[in-house]
Amino acid sequence: MPAPPNFLASLTCCFLSVALFAQDRVAINGTVRDASGAVVPGANVELMSPSTGLHRTAVSNEKGFFEITPLPVGGYTLTITVAGFKPIAIRDIDMQFGETRTVDVRLEVGGITENVTVVDASVEALNRSDAELSGVIESNQIKEI
Repeated sequence: MPAPPNFLASLTCCFLSVALFAQDRVAINGTVRDASGAVVPGANVELMSPSTGLHRTAVSNEKGFFEITPLPVGGYTLTITVAGFKPIAIRDIDMQFGETRTVDVRLEVGGITENVTVVDASVEALNRSDAELSGVIESNQIKEI
């Protein structure tokens, strides 16, 4: 006996709501290296949202890798500091729904009094953690479906 149309519609809405709920978070990760390409373990990674004041921190592991997740959608500034290297700040990292952004950083040797600031960087939206593809669905596209 076939299922009633209302049941199928309800079931479809349930599955769509679960999928959309999972996409309201974003993640950022990357690898910290020095000018020669060697990994830098123990680097302090600070992520800040200028619009909301959200502040998260991480430390790069023995392979220079860091990850901060889950995060709400929005714009962020990423600052990386470690003794013996110039601090670097990457501003205007815009994160969209369900996105995982990979930001690989090369630090220059220098003192703490020197700063390197990258403004409006074209940081690529790379996802190296899985093979998932994602995108933003506009309201008019949902209405067409």
